[in-house]
Amino acid sequence: MEEKETENRTIISSTLMVRYFERIADHAAYICESLIYALTGRKEFLR
Repeated sequence: MEEKETENRTIISSTLMVRYFERIADHAAYICESLIYALTGRKEFLR
């Protein structure tokens, strides 16, 4: 029973970690799009 609980916590933690990495990547892409627009005046969509 204790092993199953540990496994479930690991799965939940991994899922949340992937979700947070995806959000970080989205923010990074938005920053890059803004930077490209500020430097060149062109709209680039990286997402």
